[in-house]
Amino acid sequence: MENRSQNFELDNLDTQILSILMEDATIPYTEIAKKLIVSGGTIHVRMKKMQDMDIIKGSHLIIDPQRIGYDICAFLGIYLEKGSQYKDAVENLKKIKEKSIVITLPSWRKNNTIWTDQHLLEQVIYNLLLNAIDASNKAGSLEITLNLVQHVYVVQLLDRGCGMPFTPDPSAMSAPTTKRFGTGLGIPFAFKVCDALGGTLKFEARAEGGTVITISIPKALNSADPEVMEEI
Repeated sequence: MENRSQNFELDNLDTQILSILMEDATIPYTEIAKKLIVSGGTIHVRMKKMQDMDIIKGSHLIIDPQRIGYDICAFLGIYLEKGSQYKDAVENLKKIKEKSIVITLPSWRKNNTIWTDQHLLEQVIYNLLLNAIDASNKAGSLEITLNLVQHVYVVQLLDRGCGMPFTPDPSAMSAPTTKRFGTGLGIPFAFKVCDALGGTLKFEARAEGGTVITISIPKALNSADPEVMEEI
């Protein structure tokens, strides 16, 4: 790639202009001109030249999210077991944007610690969430709730989709599905994982349409002593 900035050497005035802009990128050219005792036209010409040479690539505003009502900044990480799953994962994430699904997340206190198999639990929640998104209408909503009840974390996924015309069977090799080309294999997998983690999985119909998926997982994996779980 050609380095166009090689054809333009910065002089002292250019350096002073850049120093002022790095302190305040919103300062008007006229104010810069007053500070450096030159004309406003000179600042304009110097700025245009440095932009053309890609020395100045732009500027941006830094906003305080809390001042405008945004209290939480969330970074969502998705871990894939195999690189071959990347394409499917991207396509599934696009569905959220295409359908304009609004997802309400629960609050998570710092002392809410759970000792379990993180990756297996993530796969269960991820797959069930994708099923809920598939079943939801465009511009629909999904709510995820979290509660701690007697040393057991209860996670619920609530959607307003088409509902489930069947009761999932934990012992079934393959469950029915509302998807035209679906297999329903994710539900038996979710049942097995929850059982292996010492928990349960339950599906219920919502009164006004949709489904409630309830995942119950003990605070500590394979711990039958409530006092031990309390200390974690």
